[in-house]
Amino acid sequence: MNPFCNKHIMDISPHSHRQFQSRLEPLKSYAWLSAYAVTLAAAVALFGGVFPLAQAVLPVFCAIMLALTPTPARPAPRIVLATIFAPVALTIIWTFIQILPMSAQSGYWPIVQGGAGTLSVSPWQTLNHSMLALGYLAFAWSVYQTSRITPLRLLVVTVAVITTACMYGLYMASTGTEAVLWLEKKAYIGFLTGTFVNKNSFATLAALGVLASLAMALLRVGEISSRLTLRQRFKAFWMLVVIPGWPWLLVAGICFITLVLTGSRAGLAAGAFGTLVLLASLAGTRRAARWPLVIIIGLLVLLFMIVLGAVGQSVGRRMTQLQSDGESRDGIYSLTHQLISENLLTGTGFGTFQQAFSTVRDGTLLRKIPALIEYAHNTYLELATELGLPGILLLTASVMALLTLTLHGISTRRRAVIWPALGLGTLVVVGGHALADFSLSVPAVTLVAITFTMMGIAQAFPEKDKEPQPIAKWQRIGSLAMRAGAVPLCVTALWISAAEYHAFRAEPAIRTMQAGIALRPSEIFPIQRDLQQCLAIRPGHVACREGLAQSYLSLATSYGLTGPQRGVALVYLNMAKLTYTDALREAPLNPWAWYRLARIDAYLGESREASIALANSLLTGPYEPKLAVSRVPLMLSLIPQARTEDAALFGINTAAVWQAQKWQTEAVVRNNPSIWPTFAAMLEAQQAPLPRWLKLP
Repeated sequence: MNPFCNKHIMDISPHSHRQFQSRLEPLKSYAWLSAYAVTLAAAVALFGGVFPLAQAVLPVFCAIMLALTPTPARPAPRIVLATIFAPVALTIIWTFIQILPMSAQSGYWPIVQGGAGTLSVSPWQTLNHSMLALGYLAFAWSVYQTSRITPLRLLVVTVAVITTACMYGLYMASTGTEAVLWLEKKAYIGFLTGTFVNKNSFATLAALGVLASLAMALLRVGEISSRLTLRQRFKAFWMLVVIPGWPWLLVAGICFITLVLTGSRAGLAAGAFGTLVLLASLAGTRRAARWPLVIIIGLLVLLFMIVLGAVGQSVGRRMTQLQSDGESRDGIYSLTHQLISENLLTGTGFGTFQQAFSTVRDGTLLRKIPALIEYAHNTYLELATELGLPGILLLTASVMALLTLTLHGISTRRRAVIWPALGLGTLVVVGGHALADFSLSVPAVTLVAITFTMMGIAQAFPEKDKEPQPIAKWQRIGSLAMRAGAVPLCVTALWISAAEYHAFRAEPAIRTMQAGIALRPSEIFPIQRDLQQCLAIRPGHVACREGLAQSYLSLATSYGLTGPQRGVALVYLNMAKLTYTDALREAPLNPWAWYRLARIDAYLGESREASIALANSLLTGPYEPKLAVSRVPLMLSLIPQARTEDAALFGINTAAVWQAQKWQTEAVVRNNPSIWPTFAAMLEAQQAPLPRWLKLP
């Protein structure tokens, strides 16, 4: 027989192809699992992935996972695609629409000079967050497809990462080291924060670790037969759950102790309710294991009370602060509702809550919370502010479908009931904590939450109980398109990451200059090179442009505005003015940039331009901490030359800041005797008593 004849090739080729595929599949599976482990471990270990560079790089890893995603034997249920993934994809498309150039009358632009005419108040930040959301979507699809095949190894890796972070936190707490990795703590002294900066977010991660560890211990609870007697059921529970699962119960205990030591009230409450829902859903649907699970619930409640009484004194002290904290949160919520009503249809732009909130912050909230407010401390209100009605309706539809399908899985699955139960418990933990904090703004927490919920949805529909079905042509094309979509996602994320890398290198020095600490020109020039490289890669990076303007301003101060090199200093001062103007044209909602531009104009003798810039600073951030007090001397010095409406605005704001932060305002006014007459006239106009130190000629 001719070994090269067509018949011989047809006999051997399919077998060789199948053999090759069978050898390749384990390699692809391990490659995907390795990519997942690296992505999650990096996000958890590096401060939760909250800084801009980490958020820029994360979609790159998600794109790699998407490209390596295995294809299950059966196509994904259409109901999952239509009710969960499609609304989220449409929401992300809406966030990209928010950064498209539109009419100059859109959004906030009427209250400031110029503007890019987009729905988003800060288009470059909306682009960053939209790319991150696109990475989340790729991550969710990849985890969903993989969990349809084998979710167990994925859960083991996730528990290992969370437990490692918890053990690191316990070690740091036991040694009394007040640091996060290599950085000294500046907040939450005395509380366990693990690898995160915020203890409440780390509490959510620890609570998810408790859920996942319990799920590993209860993995075989669905195998207990309802035909057994009560005694046999307890014996089966002991043999199938307790004996093989005791190491996972130990891991759950480690995560629980970590949760308690964070001192997070909302984290404790969300974790407790999530655990209760996980166990109650199993007890309610698996009659064979109901009584053992009820006993476990009772033991966990007892353990919770014992541990809380032993190490939860800090939590008890914080419980007494609920009223004052609630009043402060009510102030934030009230102003957030105002923002939502003003931007109901379009939103302020995804990822722009901080900039938008600064426009409505009042003096009362400044007195209660003299700190920068970056989040709404309620994820639902924050998303409603940023996305507007279209985005929030789409997300609500997706979450409701997620909840419905998870409940469907709990009611229909038998042996694999633990997976949808884990998904439901995760929804309770992150959804409950989102009512009082911003843990879903931390990428590490979001990745873990996505993983557990996708596991629940993937296992809500049985895969092995039915015969494999041929994948339709349109589904095969969709799968290929999804893999091909990983390429532009990766390329775009790398482009943003390259710019963020240079911004990251320059950020410490920029903070130093903004704090008023003088740097030598030889120290400033390398920073400028990084900032210029950032802008060369991404011209729309507003933070780098503002940093470049600050470097010009610092160079002007370094050369001396009154010395022999005054000419050089004035050149840099004018360069700073032009650069600030360019940055504000891209993103006008920046009260600090308007204030610095006003100071430059005032020094150059351009009083009218200084008044306009200062008025814009007040409109975009009337009561921002530190800035509100810093503006007072400049406002008082410009009142005599300002337009009537600007002078009235300056007087009202100065009086409000004086009432909210009297001691800080007094410190800056007493150092400027030239503005005392204007200050006294302003107080008299507001019918406020004059301070004793104010002596007028």
